Amino acid sequence: MSILPCTLFMGLIGYMVSQATGTADPIQVFANAVDNTPLLMTTLLFIAFAQVTTNVLNNVVPPTYVLMDVFKIKFSVATVIVGLLAFATFPGNWCSQVPRRACSCLCRPTPPF
Repeated sequence: MSILPCTLFMGLIGYMVSQATGTADPIQVFANAVDNTPLLMTTLLFIAFAQVTTNVLNNVVPPTYVLMDVFKIKFSVATVIVGLLAFATFPGNWCSQVPRRACSCLCRPTPPF
């Protein structure tokens, strides 16, 4: 039941952007809004906000519910644990996408002892 508000909010963002611009195609929105800076910034803000809500809905809420069910902990505690686990696993993913010299302090192999 708690995923429903997030899903409805994502749909509401898409509806508001399509009503404000007159089209539901994001490419057309950007093509038409190039000359109108406030509309372009508002559209980009809504798209960024939609991206964040999508990532939270898909990547944070399900593991939080799993931790709540398995370990019988509160939602806030489970969310913090998921956030810490995501942060702890971030450098490995980051190093695979960035050139080696940009993250040499994180990706350098440990010297043998």
